[in-house]
Amino acid sequence: MDYRNALATALTLHELGPAHNGASVLASYALQPRDARVLVEIARRPCRAEKAIAHEANISKPSATRSTRRLSDNGLIRRVPNPYDGRERWHEVTSRGHAALEQLRAAALADLTATFVEATANDVRSAH
Repeated sequence: MDYRNALATALTLHELGPAHNGASVLASYALQPRDARVLVEIARRPCRAEKAIAHEANISKPSATRSTRRLSDNGLIRRVPNPYDGRERWHEVTSRGHAALEQLRAAALADLTATFVEATANDVRSAH
């Protein structure tokens, strides 16, 4: 899976809101749009602490902590000890998490396709 597409997926879901295809995917995993962004960041660069995840996802560290806890509780990521610093935990995406990312990507592509088709149709109508 191309995780740049997954990032676009998460950002799209975050911006489009609950009325689109991705909302049902998020609901099926009991996630918020921010959780999807965090999942994407962990998939893009596994084995990082929450501070780095928060920075990359452009959210606060407490928000990253809540999201990683929710993702872990849902079996989408696992927390592993940092081999260099026993005080920290790193995060890795599980197979269930990869499946969720694929569903999110597919939903976002469906949303984007519909948006572009509608925009193109409107452009064609206004040109006549």
